[in-house]
Amino acid sequence: MRVPLEDESTRPVRAQCDGGTRGEVDVTATRGPRRPLRIAVGSDELLLSQAVRAALAARGFVTHTVQWRSAVPDDRPALQLSRLRPDAGLMLCRDDLSPTLAQVLWLFVQHPVRWVVVTSDGPGPAWGALLEAGAGAVMSSERTLDEVVEAIIVVAHGDRLVDSTTEAGVIALWHAVARERREALARLRTLTPREHAVLELLVDGQSIRAIAASSDLAEATVRSQVRSVLHKLGVGSQLRAAAAVRTLCGRLP
Repeated sequence: MRVPLEDESTRPVRAQCDGGTRGEVDVTATRGPRRPLRIAVGSDELLLSQAVRAALAARGFVTHTVQWRSAVPDDRPALQLSRLRPDAGLMLCRDDLSPTLAQVLWLFVQHPVRWVVVTSDGPGPAWGALLEAGAGAVMSSERTLDEVVEAIIVVAHGDRLVDSTTEAGVIALWHAVARERREALARLRTLTPREHAVLELLVDGQSIRAIAASSDLAEATVRSQVRSVLHKLGVGSQLRAAAAVRTLCGRLP
């Protein structure tokens, strides 16, 4: 993500105001006593999180780090967010979002902070999943720090920074992917234990000859098992069978 630690320009950060005009924005809370906005920052890279926190602090925000990545979703983010009570959250995802999308969605649903997501992924199914889960803005990591700050302020003040046409399109893509996953899972459940084992070896890139040798089976027997797997999955090749499994493992197209 392109996030300098110093201002890129001397122009003040601006946000969309009522009536379609542009005006100065306030980095203070809109409810209760006037105070700096509290922003929870989560990232898949600690150094990135620290750099962005420093940049936001220099602009008058109060920032805190939220540890959200773990093998299994747990209550640590809940405890952190309940203590911080942030006005908005900033999720930074420089890596491919697919492997961690389930964790991010779990966090959004369980802890409905007003989230801004900055991701290296372009508009696609993952964007749709995030917006449907309640994200106030999803942005490309190519955006400048000024643009990210503007989004944080807009979302923290209770608005969303989402183009309706883009939102409808990416949510439709997400629904299509989710439907494909459900269908693929239903097909996988029809496989026998032996067919599951063969499929796993195919996904690992093993040839029919190698599978036969490691299983002490005739190649003709393995070919028959592979044909059965392909038929049950509704695909025409071993590559497509592997792709179906990867889709279920979280890979988005």
